Amino acid sequence: FSIMDIQKRIIELAELLTRYSEEYYVNDAPTISDVEYDLLYKELILKFFSPNFTIWESTCVLKEIP
Repeated sequence: FSIMDIQKRIIELAELLTRYSEEYYVNDAPTISDVEYDLLYKELILKFFSPNFTIWESTCVLKEIP
């Protein structure tokens, strides 16, 4: 995967998790199971804290560490 692929997936996961959280907590109408949510959350954490990349939150830019 390229840096751009990882960045896009991080953004996609964050958007999905935000939507699913709103469905669950605000609307009381979840569209995915807790297990599915947890899997997406774990994927986000693993990508976000990958030892091969640093993430600058303010610009959402990934830089590869040599």
